[in-house]
Amino acid sequence: IIMLPTKLAEIGTISIVSWLVTAVGSTALAYAFAQCGMFSRKSGGMGGYAEYSFGKAGNFMANYTYGVSLVIANTAIAISA
Repeated sequence: IIMLPTKLAEIGTISIVSWLVTAVGSTALAYAFAQCGMFSRKSGGMGGYAEYSFGKAGNFMANYTYGVSLVIANTAIAISA
């Protein structure tokens, strides 16, 4: 995110389209989490919603994959900086 505007400036006007696509995807994700929150009163965010739907294994998988994605993302940020 820190270096993204510089990279997109090299591409030109197509970068505006990429921002719009990202905004639509983020809105869809926010809507999905809002719907999950309406159907489940269980706290715990993504893991809580997965536990409500799939049990303890769903909670573990949701939180584990989230943790792995954090490690990958932080490594990518450290390498690119």
